[in-house]
Amino acid sequence: MHPRFTGENLEKNKLFYKRLDDLGSKHACTPSQLALAWLLHQGNDIIPIPGSVFITFKRLSFPHV
Repeated sequence: MHPRFTGENLEKNKLFYKRLDDLGSKHACTPSQLALAWLLHQGNDIIPIPGSVFITFKRLSFPHV
């Protein structure tokens, strides 16, 4: 397993995810939607390509499309 996902790093990742989740809740969106919004605001040369196996998740990522 990659070191990023074990031990002390795993705990740091959990804290980081919690912060993203809280920020998403503040703006009434999921962490994935928050990440897509952030990418879209990085400039005109960035094109996020979200992938999903399930149509439900696509609808969550793009609720207004």
